[in-house]
Amino acid sequence: ATTDSLTGGLNREGLRRYLEKAVAPKALLLVDATNFKAVNDKFGYGVGDQVVKETYGLLCQGVRPGDVIARWGGDEFVIILNDENSPENVSAVEQRSASVTPEEQIAAARSRIAQTVSEFLEAPRPHLPDLRTVGFNLSVGGVEWSGELNLQTLISQAEEQMKIHKADQHQKSGSYR
Repeated sequence: ATTDSLTGGLNREGLRRYLEKAVAPKALLLVDATNFKAVNDKFGYGVGDQVVKETYGLLCQGVRPGDVIARWGGDEFVIILNDENSPENVSAVEQRSASVTPEEQIAAARSRIAQTVSEFLEAPRPHLPDLRTVGFNLSVGGVEWSGELNLQTLISQAEEQMKIHKADQHQKSGSYR
C-alpha cells in the first residue's frame, strides 16, 4: 500500500520506500492547501476531495520530471526536489555549468507552483466552484535536504517555513482565515 487512493500518487509509505533508495535529494517541500477547511465547509467533502485531486495535479505540473510528490495527509503534500542536474531534470535548454543551490531550487519550485495555482484559479472549471471565494491557495515551506536529519525533522522544519509563507500570503491578500 504505497499509493494514495484519492490522488493515485505516493502516500506516506510510498514516500518512505522511495527515500530508502533515493541517492541525493536536494530539498524537501511541504505544501498545504490554504483555507481547505473553508472549501469543505462551504462546498462539501465531495468538492474537497476533488480539490485534493486537483491540487495533486497542480503540483505535478509545477515540479520537474525527476522530482517526487507524495500525499502526506488530508491536504498536505511532500515534494522531494532531486538533483537539478539529474538526467530526468535536465533539458538541453536547462543545462548549466554551475550547480544550482538547494535554496535556488526551493525558490524556483515555489515560483512554478505559484504560477500553476494562479492559472488554475483564473481558468473556468465547470466541475468546481470558484475557490477564490474562500481564499484557496497553496502555501509552500522548503528546507535543504540533510542526510543527517530524519524525515520527521525535515517535515517539522519545512512546516515552520510553510507557516511563514502562509502568513505572507494572508498579509498580501488582507485576510486571516
